[in-house]
Amino acid sequence: MIKSSESTRDNFGKGILHELVLQWPALPYLGLGILFAWVSLTYSGALWLSDVETNGANLSSLFIASTATYAGVCLISPFVLPFIRKILSNPTAVLAMGCIAGLGALFIIASGPYYLLYINEPLSFVLFWSGTILTGAGTAVVGLKYGEMYGGLAPRRVLLYMSLSQLVVVFIYFVVVASPRWAPVVGGPSFVSISAFCLLPVLAAYLAKPTRCLHGATGRAGVIGDDQAPEPHDARRTEYSENMKVVPRVFWRLVALTFLLSFVASMMRGAVVDYHALAITFEGSNILMLLRFPLAVIFIVIALHVNAQKMNFGKLYSLVAIILGVMIACVPIFGQLNSELSILTYFAAMVLEFVMWCLLAFIVFQKKTSPVFIFGFGRGVFMLGSAVGWWFGAQMLPRVAAIANEFAFYIICAGVVLVLSIVLFSERNFERLFSPISENELSLEELLEPELIHEKSDGKSEEKRGRFSKSIEHLAEQGRLSARETEVFRYLAIGHGSSYIAEQLQVSWNTARTHTHNVYVKLNVHSRQQLISLIDEA
Repeated sequence: MIKSSESTRDNFGKGILHELVLQWPALPYLGLGILFAWVSLTYSGALWLSDVETNGANLSSLFIASTATYAGVCLISPFVLPFIRKILSNPTAVLAMGCIAGLGALFIIASGPYYLLYINEPLSFVLFWSGTILTGAGTAVVGLKYGEMYGGLAPRRVLLYMSLSQLVVVFIYFVVVASPRWAPVVGGPSFVSISAFCLLPVLAAYLAKPTRCLHGATGRAGVIGDDQAPEPHDARRTEYSENMKVVPRVFWRLVALTFLLSFVASMMRGAVVDYHALAITFEGSNILMLLRFPLAVIFIVIALHVNAQKMNFGKLYSLVAIILGVMIACVPIFGQLNSELSILTYFAAMVLEFVMWCLLAFIVFQKKTSPVFIFGFGRGVFMLGSAVGWWFGAQMLPRVAAIANEFAFYIICAGVVLVLSIVLFSERNFERLFSPISENELSLEELLEPELIHEKSDGKSEEKRGRFSKSIEHLAEQGRLSARETEVFRYLAIGHGSSYIAEQLQVSWNTARTHTHNVYVKLNVHSRQQLISLIDEA
């Protein structure tokens, strides 16, 4: 009888969610906004700090430990892919990871000065650090799940849902911050804050359930959560490759630049938060949240109305890098601990995170590559840069600035950021990252079109070919390349070498080298740079 009643309750809960998703298919994807809202609230200190805090030292400790754990889980995931795939394909396991994050949040609350007032200090220490690790590990897996979900969407829809998720973040943040301040223990966090701290990761994990997931070449298609849960019409259900060599080498340049930029932004923010009173940190968090609202609105308009040719994410990414470099150069003028400057810097990092998430989803969709690989390395390195940068800003930056000449130090830092931003990942690198290498791939410009597929009269679909593909074909025809040489030409055009080409075409290395030599001779070029220039001109 008891089992029967439990089953009825489970079916009732699933039924409500299923009905909601039927009416609003985008709902599961907006759960990402709930996860980001938890991050924003947690790292502002609004959910868990008590009235005895004099500065942001404890906040810095939580940010560094939780973010570093998040990064570690993401970076390890590609190396334990079968295990992670099992977790992401199991709705109960994903929900369990959300509960683990919620349990970690409860540990952090319990470690506060009021709840363990009559218990020895070592227990408080253990609870706090255990809680930070649990929150980082739990939210990392839930984040990978959302990466998998977004990787199955067409890019324009990714942009739209990410923008709507930012509105969810703003709504939840201000609802919690403006809620009644009644606290179970006077001086401690409020009841609403404690509830949000513990339950938001669980809710985000729960909403991630009713979607179809991508599966590897060895897996099979399946449904996460309720059967027949609807998806956006362009959500993809194809198999993805679990071979990282499918991704162009310029992806690693993007990852390296991401680490640098996240490090710089967190370094400046960490120095300010660790030093100033919490009231200044709260005020800065509120301003950041107000800035997030117009950012979301702008990207919603872009997703709905802007022509694909005008969506230049490469320029936007480069612009963020330049802004961060300029911000560093301004530190000697406004002061190392200037709160307003750190807010602007962190806002640039917020835009960076938004664009980076979209780019990672675009890569998964276009290259049909495992989202665990792409989001594991991409998000992992971003979070690692944030953790290391915050630690450096809070612990090392004051000492370094005191020893060295402050003006010279920041000018050199700004120069390094600007130079590496150009060297590591230029706009040309961005174009190469999304250049199609075969007829069944679309360029990013085509992927951002509202309609991806055009139906023929015979019912078969034909994907649009981009300017890159047409240029390759035109040059191949001019040079009278054979079919195999044309394939080799495509791989060469996006930066792959003979070893990779041999593996993809299943030929020997010598054969790949011979084809490469023939391509160079027939196209009358003598270096890779000349080959790329030839394509650019075409």
